[in-house]
Amino acid sequence: MAGTPDDDGGVAPVGPRPAFGVHDFGVHDFAGGKRGTNGPLRPGAVFRTDALHRCPPGDTGWVADLEIRRVLDLRTDHERESDGVFRHPDVVTVHVPMVDDVDRLRRRSDRADGGPVEDFYLAVAADNSGAVALSVAEVIASAVDGEPVALHGNGERNRTDIVAALVLALAGVDDADIADSGTRSAEAVQEFLTGVRHHYGSVADFLVWAGADRNQLERLPGALSCEERRSS
Repeated sequence: MAGTPDDDGGVAPVGPRPAFGVHDFGVHDFAGGKRGTNGPLRPGAVFRTDALHRCPPGDTGWVADLEIRRVLDLRTDHERESDGVFRHPDVVTVHVPMVDDVDRLRRRSDRADGGPVEDFYLAVAADNSGAVALSVAEVIASAVDGEPVALHGNGERNRTDIVAALVLALAGVDDADIADSGTRSAEAVQEFLTGVRHHYGSVADFLVWAGADRNQLERLPGALSCEERRSS
């Protein structure tokens, strides 16, 4: 299975604004420097971004600086049509919509603000397990190819939190370190991972249940490892 690459260039029109940089889009290297199964994880391999679609064509120099080669757009078709799509001549944007209805996602998120957010994360991951597994597979493929990849949501961090947490857990990062990576709620992410293990056995077991290939999953710790990348 693979996501849907976007083929043409350009960025959907936006109003005039000052020059943009990494801080305007919440660009965060959420893996670099953390310790996984095979030692420290490579800096500059996996990023989280917010509202990347608002970046005008003339303000993308920071993308080249970070050497980002792939963007994983987790938004719905409707969000892309109404809000715009990030495009860059040197970047492949892969569309993997995690949910079908973002309004329903927001309603569930609003309700979670008065209750356990971790239950919300677990429900979203389980209800959209195929897209979650595909998103993780795309991150692994980028890591194996040595192509820095950025997760792209709408700034609310629900979807990017889920994918980022599963990727780091799969790489062997401790839950406390995963929670300390710019997430919406550190406690919720830790409890989300605990819930995944309680219901499915392990993060890898959940992803295999969702349709991922176990052999591919096992490549992630090495693909993100500083040590193995230096020795290859």
